[in-house]
Amino acid sequence: MKTRPNLIQIGLLAGGLLLPAVAPAQFTFATNNGSLTLTVDTGTNSTVVIPGTNDGYVVTSIGPSAIQCRYFLNCVTIPDSVTNIGMMSFTYCRSLTNVSFGSSVITIGLDAFLGCNGLTNVVLPNSVTSIGEDAFNDCTGLTGLTLPDSAAGIGSMAFGDCTNLGSVVIPDQVLSLGDGAFSGCTGLTNFTLGRSVNSIGVAPFQSCTRLKTVTVDPLNTSFSCAAGVLFNQTQTTLYEYLAGNTGAAYTIPNSVLNVASSAFIGCSSLRNITIPGSVLNFGDSAFTYCTGLTNITIPNSVTNLGSYTFQYCFDLTNIVMGAKVTTLGQDVFGSCALTGIIIPGSVTSIGGGAFENCPLTSITIPASVTSLGYGTFCDCYDLRSIYCEGNAPSGGDEDQFCCAPMATIYYLPGTTGWQATFGGNNTALWTLPYPLILNGGGGGQGHGFGFTISWATNLGVVVEACTNLAKPVWRPVQTNTPVNGTNYFSEPQNYPGRYYRLRSL
Repeated sequence: MKTRPNLIQIGLLAGGLLLPAVAPAQFTFATNNGSLTLTVDTGTNSTVVIPGTNDGYVVTSIGPSAIQCRYFLNCVTIPDSVTNIGMMSFTYCRSLTNVSFGSSVITIGLDAFLGCNGLTNVVLPNSVTSIGEDAFNDCTGLTGLTLPDSAAGIGSMAFGDCTNLGSVVIPDQVLSLGDGAFSGCTGLTNFTLGRSVNSIGVAPFQSCTRLKTVTVDPLNTSFSCAAGVLFNQTQTTLYEYLAGNTGAAYTIPNSVLNVASSAFIGCSSLRNITIPGSVLNFGDSAFTYCTGLTNITIPNSVTNLGSYTFQYCFDLTNIVMGAKVTTLGQDVFGSCALTGIIIPGSVTSIGGGAFENCPLTSITIPASVTSLGYGTFCDCYDLRSIYCEGNAPSGGDEDQFCCAPMATIYYLPGTTGWQATFGGNNTALWTLPYPLILNGGGGGQGHGFGFTISWATNLGVVVEACTNLAKPVWRPVQTNTPVNGTNYFSEPQNYPGRYYRLRSL
C-alpha cells in the first residue's frame, strides 16, 4: 500500500505528456493570431531544441534575430509546427554545424543563416517554397546542398560566397534564380538548371571562377548554354559569360540582340570582345571590371550604354562608339584609362560620373548633348580643355568637374546659355581656324531658309551653294563678315535641292 501513492504520482506525470509543454525559461514568445513566435533565446547551451508548443499555444515562427550571433551554438532542432524562419534568425552563428528543419517550414527569410560558417550540409524539406535574399550567404563551410522541389524561387545572393560548394542541382519545379544567387561560389564546378526555371536575375554565377558550363535540362524551354555562355533558348539574349572561361577573346553571336546587366562583369581574362551589328542594348555593368580589355568598338546598332557599362576597365584606352548611341549612363567609363574619346553627334545625355577618374586631357562635346549629370568629369585631374559645340547643356549649376580644376570649357560664338563659369569651371570663347554652320543647312523648311555662321576670328566668310553633291559645282551666294564671331545667313525662300558650305576669304 505504501507504493500506491508513488504509482499514482508516476501516472500523473505520464498523463502530463498529453498536456501542452511549457518551454524552458530561456525562450521568450510573442502571440500572433493565436500562435507563437519565438522572439528571444537567452540560453547558452551548444544545442537548442525549439519547442513545438508553449503554454497551450503552437509555435509557428522563429522571429527576426531571435538566436543570432550565438557563437557557441552547434545544433538546432526546428519543430514540425514552425512554418516561418524569420530574417536574421541565426545570423553569424558561426559554430552551427547541424540544423534539423521541421517538415512544415515554408519560408526562410532574409539573412536567416548568413555567416553560419560551420554548416557543411543543408537539406531543406519539400515544404519550403521561399528561400530569401542572402539566406545562406557566406556559409563558407557548406559543401552539400539539397534544395526542395517546392521552392518557387531562390532569392538574390541566397547562396552567395559559399566558397566550398562544389555541385548544385536545381530541382525541376523551381521557377527562378535571383540576382547573384550563387555568386562568389568559387568552388562551384557543376551546376544543373531544372526544366521549369524561366527567370534568371542579374549574374547568378558572378565570380564563380571554376564554373565553365551550366547543364540545362533538355526540357527547359527558356535557357541554353553554349561555349560557357548562358543564353535564352533562342540566343537573342546573352545572360552571362561564365567566369570559369579563361579565353582571351570572345565573339558575341550574330543572333544576340541584348546583352544583360553584368553579363561579362569581372571577366578579367578577356582581352578582346567582338560585338556584332545585331546588338541593340547593353544592360548596366555589362563589362564592369573587365580589367583586361584595351580596345572596344560599339556598333551602330547600339543606342544606349547603360550605367557602369565599362566602369573599372582599368586598361581600356580606346573605344569607338557607333553613330546611333544617344545615352551615356552614369559612371559608364568611370576609372577607365581613356586619354581621348570621340562622342558621336547622336548623344543627347551624359550621366553623372561618366568619365570619373579618366586620364583625359581634352574632350569635345557635340551640340546634340543637352544634359550633363553631376560629376561627369569628377577627378579628371589631367583634363585641361572641354570643347562644347552647342548651347550650354542643363546641369551647369551642379559640380560637373569636381576635382578637375584645370579644365576650361570652350564654347562657340552664337551658342547660348554660357556664363563666365559652368559647373564651377571657367569658360572661354572657342576660336576656330575655320567657319562653322551651327544649326544645319542644305535645304530648310518653310518660306525662307537660314543658319548661323560661327567664326571667332571675325574674318570674311563666303557662303557657297551647289545642287549636285555627286558632281558639285560650288557657286558663291553671299559674303558675310561675322560680328563678335557670328553672323546669320538667310535666303528669302526655301531651295530644297540646294546644299551649302562655307569658306574663308
